[in-house]
Amino acid sequence: MVENPEILPHSIILWRSMTHWIGGMGILVFTLILLPKIGIGAYQIFKAESPGPVAGKIEPKMTDTAKKLYIIYIVITVILFLLLLIGDMTPFDAIVHTFGVVGTGGFSSKQKSIGHYSSSGPYIPIIMGIFMIICGTNFTLHNYLYKGKIKNIVNDEEFRAYYTIIFGSIALIALDLFINNYGGIAKSLLDSFFTVTSISSTSGFVTADFDLWPSFSKYILFLLMFIGSSAGSTSGGMKVIRIVVIFKLIKREIKRILHPHAVVPIRINGGVLSEEIVSGIYAFTAVYMIITLVSAAVVSLSGVDFLSSISSVLTMLSNVGPAFGAVGPTRNFFFFAPFYKLMFCVLMLLGRLEFFTLIALFSIFTKKKSPVTN
Repeated sequence: MVENPEILPHSIILWRSMTHWIGGMGILVFTLILLPKIGIGAYQIFKAESPGPVAGKIEPKMTDTAKKLYIIYIVITVILFLLLLIGDMTPFDAIVHTFGVVGTGGFSSKQKSIGHYSSSGPYIPIIMGIFMIICGTNFTLHNYLYKGKIKNIVNDEEFRAYYTIIFGSIALIALDLFINNYGGIAKSLLDSFFTVTSISSTSGFVTADFDLWPSFSKYILFLLMFIGSSAGSTSGGMKVIRIVVIFKLIKREIKRILHPHAVVPIRINGGVLSEEIVSGIYAFTAVYMIITLVSAAVVSLSGVDFLSSISSVLTMLSNVGPAFGAVGPTRNFFFFAPFYKLMFCVLMLLGRLEFFTLIALFSIFTKKKSPVTN
């Protein structure tokens, strides 16, 4: 919305960055530390704020889990801040961009985002790219790393799928850019690495105008906007675990066609997913698609082209930031009429709270009390 953040007071920029750093892990997880006697509702609140179909516990008690999550969160924040100070960043810019990476919010204090530091070499984009991958990883796995349980990390199906998607996308886009004379293999790899990590983690930082890239590269980025990162991370999107489950469901249906009476459970990391979780993934995917298509149709009434309409809705639901066309990385959403801006606000909330949480919240206020019968 802000065409040039550099003209804003530092207090506004810092506040904006603090809000998405706090929101990254979830303000409701934070309340678990302040309200340890919240009781039976604690896990439900944690599950609502943990993006993905299943919220994993790190410790037996929810308050211990919340504390452990925030210790990991703060440690990652401090390390990244110090590393950015080593680069060509002032302390203020370092803390703003640290909050943007760790909370996957993507707000920069510079008009050109990370492109502002292009003259400083590849250090800042590489460091930020690495940490965007880290913050797009399930925080439960960070705890495994701290405890030395490397086998648990390697055997995690979502972890393997997530990193396969990221590095596969980096290789494909870099190759596509190089073939299309983008500027040499080094520049192609660097811009591909940073853009893929930024889009897949739903951070939204930019170093290059990817709206000018070849169609194949833009198609991959479009898919990454849709997929997002891991469940239990600070990112948005569908989440990799849902994509993994959807492919397993497709595989199961093919087996059922060949063997109609076969019982084929859906397994993740050796455990069987309940039909309740499977149905939830079905429903979430269907609602996601319906909202995307209907909202894109509404946005198209504003006069923007098809790609701008569909990508603007997708970037809102996935909480990415930049999209394509009229809302590409060198543009913003300032030109939209107030109605569409309010609509985008609703879409961002729906995406951040994953639809059903927000729907359930409204249902609590709208549900009428049942009449008492004797």
